[in-house]
Amino acid sequence: MEPLEGLDTRLLVDLLRDRISPSKSLGQHYLVDDEVIERTIRLTEEFDSPLSDDSHVLEVGPGPGSLTLALLRSDSNVTAIEIDKKSVEHLKRVFRESKESLTLEEADAVSERWPKGITHVISNLPYQISSPIVDRITKYHSTEPIQISILLVQEEFAQRMAMFSAPYDIGPLGLNLWLDFDVSMDMKVSPSSFSPSPRVQSRLVVLKPASRPEAEGTNKQLVQDHHQALLLESKEEDEYPTFQTTIQDLQSIWMAPGQMEEISIKTTLFQPP
Repeated sequence: MEPLEGLDTRLLVDLLRDRISPSKSLGQHYLVDDEVIERTIRLTEEFDSPLSDDSHVLEVGPGPGSLTLALLRSDSNVTAIEIDKKSVEHLKRVFRESKESLTLEEADAVSERWPKGITHVISNLPYQISSPIVDRITKYHSTEPIQISILLVQEEFAQRMAMFSAPYDIGPLGLNLWLDFDVSMDMKVSPSSFSPSPRVQSRLVVLKPASRPEAEGTNKQLVQDHHQALLLESKEEDEYPTFQTTIQDLQSIWMAPGQMEEISIKTTLFQPP
């Protein structure tokens, strides 16, 4: 029998839920919709970064392993970082015959050192760590380029990532991402696709590395540091600054070295296609 034969999405979720009650504090909403999982894998092909045995995928918060199963079936090498001990025990049990292609780490993905050589980041992100994980992706990519990131996040957060409704969704999150990535919003995911169901809609979002000639000379580190500072300030309030606040704060740092004039930040620059 093949190592992954006999496993399916619903079985993995049921096996874990038989042992634990999902934690609200950890944002545990387990993906049970095979259509969403299949779409996630298909996106790697549509964005010219298909999964193969040469791929090294980072998955944050694998939970029951429903997405992990699809990643392993693509012959990828997977590093899965999970903070919940019971979930890690479950994953070790159900994927015990996939040790060569699956590395499980019981750790906090926000603070844990990520392995070298990641080609893909593919995750159903717990909502409360979406911002710091996106920040980690940006910083990791600056030293070790990632081919593609595909994230399942809350709908409102996805819109801020993509700056979907300019100027209202323009903020430090989207501006920081825009410097290095094309951000594409894909499939909308209903609460019924999870167990237990969250109270909000979710969305698949794709981050594909991009070149930005119009931002040449921008001090990316300052913009990233600004984003990190705002992230820390807004952590307790769970909200981001408005567009006007963002522009006022960024005007002092969005400058090319040696230039005396500020680079004009135009809302039309961030309009979605």
